[in-house]
Amino acid sequence: MKNIFALTIFTTLSLQPISVAKSIEGHNLFPILVNARYGYISESGTVVISPQFESASEFSEGLARVSLALKSGFIDYTGTIVIKPQFDWTGRFSEGLAPVKIGNEWGFIDKTGRLVIKPQYVTVPHGFAEGLACVGEGGGLAYIDRTGQVVLKTPYSNAHQFSEGLAPVEIEEKWGYIEKAGRVVIEPRFIQAESFSEGLAAVSIMTPKKDKIPFDIKAGYIDKAGNFVVPAQYSSAFSFSEGLAPVIIGGHLIRTTKEHTGLRFIGGRWAYIDRSGKVVIELSPQTDYAASFKKGLAYIRLKDGREGYIDRKGRYIWKPTK
Repeated sequence: MKNIFALTIFTTLSLQPISVAKSIEGHNLFPILVNARYGYISESGTVVISPQFESASEFSEGLARVSLALKSGFIDYTGTIVIKPQFDWTGRFSEGLAPVKIGNEWGFIDKTGRLVIKPQYVTVPHGFAEGLACVGEGGGLAYIDRTGQVVLKTPYSNAHQFSEGLAPVEIEEKWGYIEKAGRVVIEPRFIQAESFSEGLAAVSIMTPKKDKIPFDIKAGYIDKAGNFVVPAQYSSAFSFSEGLAPVIIGGHLIRTTKEHTGLRFIGGRWAYIDRSGKVVIELSPQTDYAASFKKGLAYIRLKDGREGYIDRKGRYIWKPTK
């Protein structure tokens, strides 16, 4: 597989917004970083919203989070601010609501910016999915509905949102999966676990090793029965989207504390695999992070901090900038 840097498409940077009618291209806009400011490009790599924000997220349900003067709000596809930056932080809109942080507490707003669930939570790890959101209360984690009513209290130390009917939860330092009534359907035996996507979930297990660290961590993909369908063979693995998933291949685990409580991978290379586990895109050794594909493009961050986007052939649609 050729290195993707050999396939780079150089994009001419224009910092002026172009006609919205010509630029939105199905409302597929992606945040870019230029000279420490964020703007947005279309799926063809054309600048649509000039870089002007301190931070920016992907669009979700027609709105994108942006920050100005250390406060977060939302813009529409034209770059117009529709919810004034006034929150200490926000998540993305999902199912019509977005989590917002005011002071040290989290609540939810609707698309008019109105608080519909008052700030009262210690944390909101994710937004709403399948009618529920996981929130951190004083006594632990719970799932609430869109009215703020607690639907399911949990004893877990960590949990993610529901996806395809299941949610990953951490039980005594191991991850498993529950269904919406709270019943454990995949026993906790994983070191890490992602939400299900396209019928598969990325999980990590501990494996024996014969050096100074007596174990290694390998990641693969399970089905909803908890069976591996892509073997645990990667250093790290992330969710499938549009038929592809980013993984780290190779590298090795090192300890950062004598007790092995601090561990991290060094080395290795990022790539994208298909559902059979076959590598279909190899990324440059300079890649520091690769996100799942969305609307035909994937966000890439290099080790020097530059950010860009590739298409499904591994070609840069937006050459990395910072």
